[in-house]
Amino acid sequence: MSGDHIDGRVGHSAILIQNGNILIIGGSNDAYGYATVSPALGVLNTNTWMWIIPNPS
Repeated sequence: MSGDHIDGRVGHSAILIQNGNILIIGGSNDAYGYATVSPALGVLNTNTWMWIIPNPS
């Protein structure tokens, strides 16, 4: 996969959005939930398999 860098994570939420892409929200990068991930929000384009960091403004 390519595109923007998205940290690996556990304990996150992932949903399939209308255009067929996958939205990931939150999580932690350790099993205890103490370490935050960057960014907290990411989108995987399922046509190109590229990560996108959206601007939630």
